[in-house]
Amino acid sequence: MATLCASWRGVSGAHATVSRSAIHPIRMFLPSERCYPWVGEGAAHLEGFLEFTYEKWSGLGNDFILVESLPPGVAPESLCDSSRGLSADGLLLVTPPSDQPARLIIYNRDGSRPEMCGNGLRCVVRYLFEAGYDLTEGVVTDIARHEVKSVQKDQVCVTVGTPRWWSATGSQAAAFEDSFFYGVDVGNPHAIFFSPNPQIDLISLGERMQQDHRFPEGTNVHVVHEVGGILQIRHFERGVGVTQACGTGAAAAAWAAVQANRSQWPVRTHLPGGELIFDQTNEGFLLMTGSAERIGGGTLSLG
Repeated sequence: MATLCASWRGVSGAHATVSRSAIHPIRMFLPSERCYPWVGEGAAHLEGFLEFTYEKWSGLGNDFILVESLPPGVAPESLCDSSRGLSADGLLLVTPPSDQPARLIIYNRDGSRPEMCGNGLRCVVRYLFEAGYDLTEGVVTDIARHEVKSVQKDQVCVTVGTPRWWSATGSQAAAFEDSFFYGVDVGNPHAIFFSPNPQIDLISLGERMQQDHRFPEGTNVHVVHEVGGILQIRHFERGVGVTQACGTGAAAAAWAAVQANRSQWPVRTHLPGGELIFDQTNEGFLLMTGSAERIGGGTLSLG
């Protein structure tokens, strides 16, 4: 039986080996059940301007502003604006655990709300872990409760979700112009293009795919090129554009590669920002292992 995250320090501080059979099910949430953090707490009003603290985190070059409260009337996309000196791919709004599991809301750079973000999830897990919070109950996103399996230095192992084929495309490769792709649902939509040509114009392809009727709310687009058993992946994220890494996109590509008999578990993926490793539990849940690091932080005044 394959193992992942072996001999790493677990969320309780002890060394642990995580096997496929040891993973607990991920509880999926209906829209009516989703819980969101309070907005506005923790920000100080000082003589006509608003001051609040933030941290900046990176998951393989996918950069995020991380806050525990969103100042009243402040648009999430404004905090990711390079004109404020905080340029980021998105914003992570975190509620630490108390009598409920930790909760995470994600905003893209354009202010839109993706259902999940694997790189952001790893960053939040390490942020909470280093702050000393108990993560036994995992982290809740809009789509699921994600189990935290281990944290060792900058490496985080966490459950991503249970992939399935995108309903509008099914399990067969779907045609798009003169190419084919696999549609995968990991709580958010992904179009996976396996191509022998790694130099495909990803920006053009990604923008054209946003108009495809099979993805009425747009989709994340990934071009995959297999080299020596490793999946080399480039990403175009819905609401962001080309990024250094996309955790759920790499998960979708790994799963599609195994389903299409192009690879087998565990799957190594190499993204422009670094490496992610995926495995699958007996129950079908994906384990994602990769880095998360704090790259900055401070106090921002808005007025």
